[in-house]
This record gives sequence, C-alpha cells and structure tokens, in this order.
Amino acid sequence: FKQLNNLISPTEGELYLDGKNYNDYSPEELRSRVSYLMQQSGLIGSTIEHNMKFPCEARGDKFDREKAKQLIKQVGLGDYDLDAEIEHMSGGERQRITIARQLMYEPEVLLLDESTSALDTKNKENIENIIFDFAKKGVAILWITH
Repeated sequence: FKQLNNLISPTEGELYLDGKNYNDYSPEELRSRVSYLMQQSGLIGSTIEHNMKFPCEARGDKFDREKAKQLIKQVGLGDYDLDAEIEHMSGGERQRITIARQLMYEPEVLLLDESTSALDTKNKENIENIIFDFAKKGVAILWITH
C-alpha cells in the first residue's frame, strides 16, 4: 500500500496508473487520485466536523455540510451532530469517523488497510456495503482485512 500511495518507491519494477508511471505524477496529483486509509488513522481536532472538513481544506474545496451529515449517518453515527466532541467516543466510533472523513471525496483508487478492525459485525457489514457502492461507481478498491 505504501508503494501504491507513493510513500515509498519500489526497489524493482514500476507502478502505473492509467498507463502513466507513478514517478511521472506530482505528489499532489497522485493524492487527488489515490486515497489511503490506514488501520490506525488519527482524528483531527476535537469534533466530528473538524474531521469532516479536513479533506475539503486540504484540497481547497468548500465544505459540504450536508454531505458530511449524510456520511456520518451512513456509517451509523446518525445520533451525533457534527459538533459532537470525539474525545470520549469508542474505538469503533472513531474508526467510523475516519472512514466517513475518507469518503468526503471520491478518489479513483481507494486503499483500505484493515480500516474496519475495531468494528463489530453489524457495523463492519454496513461499511462493507458503503465501500461496495463506491466500487459500483467505478472506484478501484484495494482492501486488506484479516
């Protein structure tokens, strides 16, 4: 995954995306096309909203509050407002916030590294269905699970 997200270079061979060598992409261009969610992704700031705004701020896009609310509801956190504090949330709730944050924009390639490891069966199945919907829209999904 680190090679696919251009965090490290291959020691042998080459990587291509749409027929173009990874080395020919700028880091910014690659980050706009490939999204990587690690197992232990940290949360930002003190509220759900801080986290949901981050992808928009990083890209210089306007924050879509309604989309953020919809994603939070989709991942099973509909009882929370966007201004809810994250400090006392469970590991599973925090992990679902990171997933919702990652889905604020649709990349061409979505890399998921054990991103549902802290979830119970019901929530894991819900997240899987959300990700499968992204695949149906044409997003390439590479997902490591154990």
